[in-house]
Amino acid sequence: MADAARLQKLLSRIPQVDASHVQGNLPTADKQVIASIFRFFITGGATPSAFARSVGERSEVVEMNIFENPERAEVVLEVEVTQDMCNAFGTLHGACGAFLLDHATLGTFVLLGRVKAFDGVGMTTTMNLHWHTPATAGEVITIRASTLFVDRRQRGARVARCEIREKTTGRLVVSGTTGGANSGGKL
Repeated sequence: MADAARLQKLLSRIPQVDASHVQGNLPTADKQVIASIFRFFITGGATPSAFARSVGERSEVVEMNIFENPERAEVVLEVEVTQDMCNAFGTLHGACGAFLLDHATLGTFVLLGRVKAFDGVGMTTTMNLHWHTPATAGEVITIRASTLFVDRRQRGARVARCEIREKTTGRLVVSGTTGGANSGGKL
């Protein structure tokens, strides 16, 4: 019971995000809810000093889609690479790339769960990243994630893929997959 109360308290703090600019095939109301939930998680929720909070605050959801055959969800984010996201060589730090990929892929599970009426909240259990080219400060990157497999049962397995590309040229920066499981919290 204490876990349910804690989760309810956390979810009551979800900010209302303007999603009027978000493209995709979802109704505006669903875009609003999902964009708000995404903002809550990527900015660290109720934790003021959460890891990479400032990166999360600058990340924008720009598109959300649901596809029926095969059933899958897609989330697209954009963010400008800034110095606080870079390593000693002035390129996107590996941890920052992993952070963005992780949140984008988990966002696809939340989106699919919201639209298909199951609990899509979860945690990452595996992550496999491939770095292709560097992204440097000043470049805008697009993070496109989509579900590959979702077992809707409680604690069921989930797999998603993601590509991070430089927005203007489409140059591939990072690609990867994540595996996840339901964390037991209900949305």
